[in-house]
Amino acid sequence: MVLMSTIKKRYLLLIPIILTVLIITFLTDILKKEEKKKEKVESKIIRLISEPTSELSPTFSPDGKRIAFTIREYNESGVFIEIAIMELETKEIKKIFTLSDLQKVCEVENIKNFTTLEIHRLDWKGDKIVFNTFCTFPVSLPLNCTLEAMPEELIKKAPDINKDKVIKMVVIKEDGSNPRVIGAGEHPYFSQDGKKVVYLYKSNFLVSVCGRCGKEIHILELDTLESKKVYAQDKTLFWPTFSPDGKKIVFSRIEDEITRRSDIYVIDANGNNLKRLTSYADNIYPTFTPDGKEIVFASDREGGYDLYKIEIATMRIEKITNFNATYIANLNFSPDGKKLVFSMLHPNYKKGFDIWMMNWK
Repeated sequence: MVLMSTIKKRYLLLIPIILTVLIITFLTDILKKEEKKKEKVESKIIRLISEPTSELSPTFSPDGKRIAFTIREYNESGVFIEIAIMELETKEIKKIFTLSDLQKVCEVENIKNFTTLEIHRLDWKGDKIVFNTFCTFPVSLPLNCTLEAMPEELIKKAPDINKDKVIKMVVIKEDGSNPRVIGAGEHPYFSQDGKKVVYLYKSNFLVSVCGRCGKEIHILELDTLESKKVYAQDKTLFWPTFSPDGKKIVFSRIEDEITRRSDIYVIDANGNNLKRLTSYADNIYPTFTPDGKEIVFASDREGGYDLYKIEIATMRIEKITNFNATYIANLNFSPDGKKLVFSMLHPNYKKGFDIWMMNWK
């Protein structure tokens, strides 16, 4: 009896040890699976362009074999922007819209006093590429574009964008030819059939140059150039994008003009059913997944910027990269939905944005 009692006590002492080993093994397996998942995701990501300039606003061609993007170069004279196209198979790059082309677009309106030349957001549908540009401004701008209120006298001197079309939306052929000004606005994006453009509208050039975009979302019919207002309020909006079926628009809204923290919203294309999708950290550059059920975006909710996706129906958010980047921008899917392209500023690389591409499926 004494022997049996001793054996039972020893077994009882072993139970906590066995449980501890099992727990450690279980947690180790989970960590290994997460690490493999991370490696699997990151192995699908490649840096397409790593030039000494900054490359931004990548967008796929309709056949998915090329990307158009902007090249931004700084020197003593200012900022110079050009549009180029890369063949994804050969990595060959060809410039299609240069500084001189941009100047000609501005001179259409007899504006020749250039102090600012800039290109924002590209989108490519059919044989056309749309973008917006800041052409000129006759008053000196604050170099650091501070968030302090602009002096009233300076605002009064700012040109009316409706009258002067200083901030222009432009459509060009895929070879850079036949530039056509389609109106005043920012961040234009084609509908899937290429017949409409969703864009931001605002009232003051100064406000836009210093990083605050429009406070209204409009949709433009390309055939008639008739525009209708979809959504308007007092806060700054950013990056409106159609869903694949054209029935919804996703965008980000700056909730705090000082910290620049943004949240993501989705709204019907007719202006109904506004829905807020995020409420924490900075959430930017949203775009629909090819099936329209999720939205991919960049966020700094864990420190640096990474890519996340949110399921619209359940509001469930999932992290999909581990970059811990300085900034991520300009997200766009390929037409077949198999690849995602974006621009990223990362502390491990040069001082400028590079273009990256990842497999989605």
